[in-house]
Amino acid sequence: KKIENELERLLLQEKAAREEAEAANRTKDEFLATISHELRTPLTSILGWARMLVSGTLPEKETRHALQVIVQSAQSQTRLIDDILDTSRIITGRLKLDAHPVQIERVFQAAVDVIRPSAEAKQIALTVVVDDPRCTVFGDASRLQQAIWNLLSNAVKFTDAGGRVEVRVHQQSSKVVLSVR
Repeated sequence: KKIENELERLLLQEKAAREEAEAANRTKDEFLATISHELRTPLTSILGWARMLVSGTLPEKETRHALQVIVQSAQSQTRLIDDILDTSRIITGRLKLDAHPVQIERVFQAAVDVIRPSAEAKQIALTVVVDDPRCTVFGDASRLQQAIWNLLSNAVKFTDAGGRVEVRVHQQSSKVVLSVR
């Protein structure tokens, strides 16, 4: 009876481990599908505009616009790849942070400056409000900027053309609050 109980326990344990492995595999497949789509989107834009430039038929004004779109799309793809590499570093415990006092307004404005051309391209009104420009936090400035950029990028990405995005930084008690609406 003891051997039968032990065998049953081991079979249940093996079944649970198999189900967990299958779930992890499905999650990995979903992640790869999402990453593939996210990487393909800016690449499609780059290739489309580059082909039009190679054809030599674009007027000068559209040529400048095409080059701007190519640069923005390449920067977007670079940020996506950097995010993937950062995720890998986090998982493997190799992500290093350079934490020190940071004036949040400077980091915030740098992230806004990166996303502003994308907002303008979609004719999205971008409102920026910083309640206290002297507010300081302890953190890694480049990682904070990256996190803020990701929030703003998603806001612009998922806002319809002609829409509005409002971003605000304010201090609430001992915390700094960033809101994107």
